[in-house]
Amino acid sequence: MHQRIQQHEDGKFDHSKQKVDIQTNCIILIDVNEPIKIQMKKVLISYIFILISSISYGQGRFDSALIPTKDGALFAFSDSTKSFTLDIVSDNIQPLEQRNFVMIDNWIFQAFNIDFENPKNIDLTKEANIKKSISQYVKYETDYFKKELKFPCDSLTLNWEKINGNYFCFWYFNTPDTIESLKKQMYLTTICYNQILNMNIPLEKGVDFKDGKQFLFKMAETLKIYDKPIDFDARPEN
Repeated sequence: MHQRIQQHEDGKFDHSKQKVDIQTNCIILIDVNEPIKIQMKKVLISYIFILISSISYGQGRFDSALIPTKDGALFAFSDSTKSFTLDIVSDNIQPLEQRNFVMIDNWIFQAFNIDFENPKNIDLTKEANIKKSISQYVKYETDYFKKELKFPCDSLTLNWEKINGNYFCFWYFNTPDTIESLKKQMYLTTICYNQILNMNIPLEKGVDFKDGKQFLFKMAETLKIYDKPIDFDARPEN
Protein backbone atom coordinates (compact mmCIF):
# COMPACT_ATOMS: atom_id res chain seq x y z
CA MET A 1 0.00 0.00 0.00
CA HIS A 2 1.12 3.58 -0.38
CA GLN A 3 0.25 6.83 1.31
CA ARG A 4 0.16 10.38 0.04
CA ILE A 5 1.53 12.64 2.72
CA GLN A 6 -0.30 15.94 2.43
CA GLN A 7 1.64 19.17 2.83
CA HIS A 8 -0.48 21.94 4.31
CA GLU A 9 -0.48 25.41 2.80
CA ASP A 10 1.79 26.46 5.69
CA GLY A 11 4.26 23.82 4.56
CA LYS A 12 3.57 21.17 7.20
CA PHE A 13 3.16 17.47 6.55
CA ASP A 14 0.44 15.61 8.40
CA HIS A 15 -0.36 11.90 8.74
CA SER A 16 -4.03 12.82 9.23
CA LYS A 17 -4.19 13.81 5.54
CA GLN A 18 -2.87 10.53 4.23
CA LYS A 19 -4.66 8.92 1.33
CA VAL A 20 -4.03 5.19 1.10
CA ASP A 21 -4.02 3.33 -2.20
CA ILE A 22 -2.97 -0.10 -3.40
CA GLN A 23 0.48 -0.40 -4.96
CA THR A 24 2.37 -3.38 -6.30
CA ASN A 25 5.54 -4.28 -4.40
CA CYS A 26 8.87 -3.23 -5.88
CA ILE A 27 9.64 -5.39 -8.89
CA ILE A 28 12.88 -7.30 -8.35
CA LEU A 29 14.40 -8.71 -11.52
CA ILE A 30 17.84 -9.77 -10.25
CA ASP A 31 18.19 -13.43 -9.25
CA VAL A 32 21.35 -14.17 -7.30
CA ASN A 33 22.18 -16.40 -4.35
CA GLU A 34 22.19 -14.66 -0.99
CA PRO A 35 25.76 -14.45 0.34
CA ILE A 36 26.64 -15.22 3.94
CA LYS A 37 27.51 -11.60 4.70
CA ILE A 38 23.87 -10.60 4.21
CA GLN A 39 22.81 -13.09 6.86
CA MET A 40 25.25 -11.38 9.24
CA LYS A 41 23.45 -8.08 8.66
CA LYS A 42 19.90 -9.30 9.36
CA VAL A 43 19.66 -7.59 12.75
CA LEU A 44 21.01 -4.37 11.27
CA ILE A 45 18.52 -4.43 8.43
CA SER A 46 15.67 -5.11 10.86
CA TYR A 47 16.63 -2.04 12.85
CA ILE A 48 16.72 0.18 9.75
CA PHE A 49 13.40 -1.21 8.57
CA ILE A 50 11.73 -0.38 11.89
CA LEU A 51 13.26 3.09 11.97
CA ILE A 52 12.10 4.21 8.54
CA SER A 53 9.20 1.96 7.58
CA SER A 54 6.54 4.10 9.28
CA ILE A 55 7.24 6.89 6.82
CA SER A 56 9.21 5.50 3.93
CA TYR A 57 6.53 2.99 3.07
CA GLY A 58 4.24 5.92 2.49
CA GLN A 59 5.19 5.38 -1.14
CA GLY A 60 4.32 7.82 -3.88
CA ARG A 61 2.22 7.58 -7.00
CA PHE A 62 5.32 6.57 -8.94
CA ASP A 63 5.90 2.81 -9.01
CA SER A 64 9.45 1.59 -8.42
CA ALA A 65 11.57 -1.25 -9.73
CA LEU A 66 15.09 -2.61 -9.62
CA ILE A 67 16.00 -3.54 -13.18
CA PRO A 68 19.21 -5.36 -14.19
CA THR A 69 21.60 -3.71 -16.65
CA LYS A 70 24.86 -4.86 -18.18
CA ASP A 71 26.81 -2.82 -15.60
CA GLY A 72 24.65 -3.59 -12.56
CA ALA A 73 21.10 -2.37 -12.04
CA LEU A 74 18.77 0.57 -12.42
CA PHE A 75 16.61 1.89 -9.58
CA ALA A 76 13.67 3.20 -11.59
CA PHE A 77 10.65 5.29 -10.54
CA SER A 78 7.85 5.95 -13.02
CA ASP A 79 4.23 6.94 -13.45
CA SER A 80 2.34 6.88 -16.75
CA THR A 81 4.02 10.00 -18.20
CA LYS A 82 7.43 10.61 -16.59
CA SER A 83 10.19 8.93 -14.63
CA PHE A 84 13.55 9.20 -12.88
CA THR A 85 16.32 6.69 -12.25
CA LEU A 86 19.43 5.92 -10.21
CA ASP A 87 22.16 3.85 -11.83
CA ILE A 88 23.91 1.19 -9.72
CA VAL A 89 27.27 0.23 -11.21
CA SER A 90 28.49 -2.91 -9.46
CA ASP A 91 28.87 -6.63 -10.01
CA ASN A 92 27.86 -7.27 -6.40
CA ILE A 93 24.17 -6.36 -6.04
CA GLN A 94 21.75 -8.23 -3.80
CA PRO A 95 18.07 -7.23 -3.46
CA LEU A 96 16.82 -7.61 0.10
CA GLU A 97 13.46 -8.81 1.38
CA GLN A 98 12.28 -5.35 2.40
CA ARG A 99 10.97 -3.31 -0.51
CA ASN A 100 13.36 -0.78 -2.05
CA PHE A 101 16.33 -2.10 -0.06
CA VAL A 102 19.38 -3.46 -1.84
CA MET A 103 22.87 -4.52 -0.79
CA ILE A 104 25.49 -2.89 -3.03
CA ASP A 105 28.92 -4.30 -2.25
CA ASN A 106 28.98 -3.86 1.56
CA TRP A 107 26.44 -1.03 1.70
CA ILE A 108 22.79 -1.43 2.69
CA PHE A 109 21.07 1.12 0.45
CA GLN A 110 17.48 2.24 0.21
CA ALA A 111 15.85 4.61 -2.26
CA PHE A 112 12.17 5.49 -1.93
CA ASN A 113 9.71 8.08 -3.16
CA ILE A 114 6.93 9.97 -1.41
CA ASP A 115 4.26 12.17 -2.98
CA PHE A 116 4.97 15.87 -2.57
CA GLU A 117 1.78 17.89 -2.44
CA ASN A 118 2.21 21.48 -3.62
CA PRO A 119 -1.13 23.27 -3.03
CA LYS A 120 0.30 26.73 -3.73
CA ASN A 121 2.07 25.60 -6.93
CA ILE A 122 5.42 26.77 -5.62
CA ASP A 123 8.00 27.19 -8.38
CA LEU A 124 10.39 24.32 -7.65
CA THR A 125 12.89 25.52 -10.24
CA LYS A 126 14.00 28.17 -7.73
CA GLU A 127 16.72 27.24 -5.26
CA ALA A 128 15.07 28.93 -2.28
CA ASN A 129 11.77 27.09 -2.83
CA ILE A 130 13.48 23.73 -3.27
CA LYS A 131 15.47 24.16 -0.07
CA LYS A 132 12.44 25.35 1.90
CA SER A 133 10.30 22.42 0.73
CA ILE A 134 12.96 19.79 1.43
CA SER A 135 13.72 21.37 4.82
CA GLN A 136 10.05 21.06 5.77
CA TYR A 137 10.08 17.43 4.74
CA VAL A 138 13.25 16.65 6.75
CA LYS A 139 11.74 18.37 9.79
CA TYR A 140 8.61 16.28 9.37
CA GLU A 141 10.67 13.09 9.21
CA THR A 142 12.86 13.87 12.21
CA ASP A 143 9.94 15.13 14.30
CA TYR A 144 8.17 11.85 13.59
CA PHE A 145 11.26 9.88 14.60
CA LYS A 146 11.51 11.80 17.86
CA LYS A 147 7.84 11.98 18.86
CA GLU A 148 6.38 8.74 17.55
CA LEU A 149 9.35 6.38 17.49
CA LYS A 150 11.14 7.95 20.49
CA PHE A 151 14.31 8.11 18.44
CA PRO A 152 16.42 11.12 19.48
CA CYS A 153 18.25 11.89 16.20
CA ASP A 154 21.25 13.16 18.19
CA SER A 155 23.62 15.61 16.48
CA LEU A 156 21.26 16.10 13.52
CA THR A 157 23.17 17.91 10.77
CA LEU A 158 21.86 19.31 7.46
CA ASN A 159 23.99 20.47 4.55
CA TRP A 160 23.02 21.58 1.06
CA GLU A 161 24.72 20.17 -1.99
CA LYS A 162 24.26 20.74 -5.71
CA ILE A 163 25.02 17.51 -7.54
CA ASN A 164 24.85 17.51 -11.34
CA GLY A 165 22.48 20.46 -11.28
CA ASN A 166 20.11 18.99 -8.65
CA TYR A 167 19.78 20.37 -5.12
CA PHE A 168 20.09 17.77 -2.37
CA CYS A 169 19.83 17.98 1.37
CA PHE A 170 22.55 15.83 2.95
CA TRP A 171 21.41 15.05 6.47
CA TYR A 172 22.54 12.62 9.12
CA PHE A 173 22.34 11.91 12.82
CA ASN A 174 23.92 9.66 15.43
CA THR A 175 22.24 6.40 16.30
CA PRO A 176 21.76 5.44 19.97
CA ASP A 177 24.62 3.69 21.78
CA THR A 178 22.26 0.79 22.41
CA ILE A 179 22.58 -0.12 18.73
CA GLU A 180 26.09 -1.46 18.99
CA SER A 181 26.80 -2.03 15.30
CA LEU A 182 25.77 1.44 14.03
CA LYS A 183 26.95 4.99 14.53
CA LYS A 184 24.91 7.10 12.07
CA GLN A 185 22.00 7.21 9.62
CA MET A 186 22.84 9.17 6.47
CA TYR A 187 20.41 10.59 3.89
CA LEU A 188 20.33 12.49 0.61
CA THR A 189 16.97 14.04 -0.27
CA THR A 190 15.79 15.90 -3.38
CA ILE A 191 12.59 16.58 -5.36
CA CYS A 192 11.83 15.01 -8.75
CA TYR A 193 8.57 16.23 -10.27
CA ASN A 194 5.96 15.83 -7.51
CA GLN A 195 8.04 13.26 -5.65
CA ILE A 196 10.39 13.43 -2.70
CA LEU A 197 13.31 11.13 -3.53
CA ASN A 198 15.10 9.89 -0.43
CA MET A 199 18.28 7.81 -0.43
CA ASN A 200 19.80 6.50 2.76
CA ILE A 201 22.38 4.18 4.26
CA PRO A 202 23.31 3.15 7.80
CA LEU A 203 26.91 3.87 8.74
CA GLU A 204 28.33 0.98 10.69
CA LYS A 205 30.92 1.41 13.39
CA GLY A 206 34.39 1.05 11.99
CA VAL A 207 33.36 2.58 8.64
CA ASP A 208 34.66 6.05 7.84
CA PHE A 209 32.09 8.85 7.51
CA LYS A 210 33.70 10.12 4.30
CA ASP A 211 33.27 6.67 2.71
CA GLY A 212 29.53 6.67 3.44
CA LYS A 213 29.20 10.21 2.08
CA GLN A 214 31.16 9.30 -1.03
CA PHE A 215 28.90 6.30 -1.67
CA LEU A 216 25.69 8.34 -1.34
CA PHE A 217 27.01 11.18 -3.48
CA LYS A 218 28.13 8.73 -6.14
CA MET A 219 24.57 7.38 -6.27
CA ALA A 220 23.15 10.91 -6.48
CA GLU A 221 25.44 11.70 -9.42
CA THR A 222 23.61 9.04 -11.45
CA LEU A 223 20.15 10.62 -11.05
CA LYS A 224 18.45 11.10 -14.41
CA ILE A 225 15.01 12.65 -14.93
CA TYR A 226 12.88 11.85 -17.98
CA ASP A 227 9.71 13.31 -19.49
CA LYS A 228 8.56 9.83 -20.48
CA PRO A 229 7.61 6.69 -18.52
CA ILE A 230 9.75 3.58 -18.08
CA ASP A 231 8.56 0.13 -19.04
CA PHE A 232 9.71 -2.00 -16.12
CA ASP A 233 9.41 -5.15 -18.22
CA ALA A 234 11.72 -3.91 -20.98
CA ARG A 235 15.45 -4.39 -20.49
CA PRO A 236 17.25 -1.03 -20.88
CA GLU A 237 20.07 -0.67 -23.38
CA ASN A 238 22.60 0.90 -20.98
